[in-house]
Amino acid sequence: MLSDVAAGCRLACAGFKLARHDGFIDQQQLAEMPWPARAAVKLARIGRRHGSEELSSTLARIGPSYIKLGQFLATRPDIVG
Repeated sequence: MLSDVAAGCRLACAGFKLARHDGFIDQQQLAEMPWPARAAVKLARIGRRHGSEELSSTLARIGPSYIKLGQFLATRPDIVG
């Protein structure tokens, strides 16, 4: 039970850091999200610096497993344009 809560907190932290990234979620995707997700993204974006870092450095700050996820996504142009 406690490990599930810890995993949820880690996932929320990763989502918060990715939501702060400028190019990760565009306006069309944001408009299609349910209202709680839109509110969370807008809350995460408060006080961010525009264009301050790339997605690779954001993934590096989150952790090594997310770096591997980024490397996987970089090899899949059908998933990420």
